[in-house]
Amino acid sequence: MRRLLKTIYCRQGELFCTSNGQRTRLAGCDVRLEIMENSQDIPTLGGYRVKKYQVTVVLCSDMEFTRPIDVDFLKTVTAYDLSTDVQRSDGIFENLVLENLIPTELEIGGEWSFELPFQPELAKRLLSL
Repeated sequence: MRRLLKTIYCRQGELFCTSNGQRTRLAGCDVRLEIMENSQDIPTLGGYRVKKYQVTVVLCSDMEFTRPIDVDFLKTVTAYDLSTDVQRSDGIFENLVLENLIPTELEIGGEWSFELPFQPELAKRLLSL
């Protein structure tokens, strides 16, 4: 079963990319983090449930790019990183740096979605915000 646990809206997002060996700022953007729980019941004696947390990063469609984006350029990108500010429960904003984002859907002129490599400690930290 897949379940959305929490959505976090972030401010002042900056998307970076590595292309041709150079890391550059690709866009300023609004960021939405979605923390998902994937669980599966294991039907053994007594039964139990295995849970895995996944963080999805969604960049909103009003991104301010620093360069024109097309398929040929995207083919040269070898890594994506993101820096954004997230508001903690005490009201203070904290900078969050997410590295090695895995693109899942890049819609030119629309939303971009990424997954984070499996990091259960980050998911738990985000859930506590």
